[in-house]
Amino acid sequence: MHHLIYLSTPSHALTDAELGELLRSARARNAELNVTGMLFYGPGHFLQLLEGDELTLAALYEHIGQDARHHSLVKLADKAVVGRSFGDWAMAFRPLDPELFRYVHGYQPLEDVNLVNTGLSHADVMLLELLRTHLLGPQAD
Repeated sequence: MHHLIYLSTPSHALTDAELGELLRSARARNAELNVTGMLFYGPGHFLQLLEGDELTLAALYEHIGQDARHHSLVKLADKAVVGRSFGDWAMAFRPLDPELFRYVHGYQPLEDVNLVNTGLSHADVMLLELLRTHLLGPQAD
C-alpha cells in the first residue's frame, strides 16, 4: 500500500456545482482504480491524500497535474504505508473555512508562525517554509 499527499492552488474559486462534479468524477475513477483518500478544499488551496497501488497513484498524480482546475502542485508525501487510512472512502471531502481555525486552541495564523528554534529538522523547516510560501505567496517572511 502506498499513499501520496499533495497541495495545489485552485485556478479559480470553484462553485458548489463544480465541486460536486469534481467529487463525482473523482469518486467514480477512484473506485475503478481501487484508490481511496480525502480531499480538502478551501480558499486558495486543495490538499489531497490518495492511497492505493504505487504505480496507480503515480499515473493518477500525473493525470491530476494536467487538470486545469488547479496549478502549482507540491507533493508532500509519496511513500509506502502499512494500510489504508480512508479504506471506506473513494474520496472523502471536507470544505475548509478559514474562520473555523480561530476557535482551535493554540492556533496561530500561518504568517505568524516562527519556525526558528522549533526543534524541527532542517528538512521539515524547509518543507514548512515551502508550504507557507505556497499558501501566502512569496511576500511571507
